[in-house]
Amino acid sequence: NALQSTPYNVTNYYKQTGIFQAIARTQTFELASLTLVIASSLWMAVEIDFNDAVMLHQADIGFQVVGNMICLLFSVELTIRMLAFKQKRHIFKDFWCVFDLLLVAAIVLETWVLWFVIAACGLEIAGSNIRILGVVRMMRLV
Repeated sequence: NALQSTPYNVTNYYKQTGIFQAIARTQTFELASLTLVIASSLWMAVEIDFNDAVMLHQADIGFQVVGNMICLLFSVELTIRMLAFKQKRHIFKDFWCVFDLLLVAAIVLETWVLWFVIAACGLEIAGSNIRILGVVRMMRLV
């Protein structure tokens, strides 16, 4: 019956074998992903209140360590999800995977790429120009 279609489940697009699909299917992975989002959001509140540096590499070491760890963990989470797909084109059919891909790209840009470009070119960046990327990270809460 066409009116009784099965509900969408991203795991239907995952491989049937392999370590990444096995990890991505677990409730532990889902819980860890949710915990990462919540912890990252709380950390952003702390960072906004206590970090006066414009760029992460200018911040105190604690801010640098946590910022890099959050970026790394989000990157690992997304990589596991992407490697779980049978066909990589299905990644772009899943709204949340695409959304996460864009957000992780923004986090990687802010945390690693921008720092490298600024350091390599000796550029100076104003705080108002860079803080907008923090707003993009907040979209992860959606």
